[in-house]
Amino acid sequence: TAPPASSPPPPPPPPLDALELKLSVATSLAHLSPRSHLKRFFLLSGGLDVLLHHVLANPDAEVQAICARALSSLADKCSATHSAFHDPSPAPGSQVYLGSGFLHDRASADCVLVAQGGQEFPAHRV
Repeated sequence: TAPPASSPPPPPPPPLDALELKLSVATSLAHLSPRSHLKRFFLLSGGLDVLLHHVLANPDAEVQAICARALSSLADKCSATHSAFHDPSPAPGSQVYLGSGFLHDRASADCVLVAQGGQEFPAHRV
């Protein structure tokens, strides 16, 4: 018997234009490159300009978010973030008591969680 015919390989993805390629490289390098290479990649080679351009001028919110995360990664690597931008870690064993007036009160809830079957539970950010 003859071997089964294999299906043809899928077509290659469309080529990236120069700006998309720069964006892909800049976001990848922001997350992957060591601190010692950041000046060369982001100041001398224009990677920082690419990320800032897309955060400020790209209409696609997903692209903006990707670039913002890349910039945040760069800031973390450079120790350039202030402690005010980080959520404080709760003290070990700390608990918050809202009181019975907040239980099952949709009006005072920050959000409503909907379980399977449609049952709603008022919830509070604490």
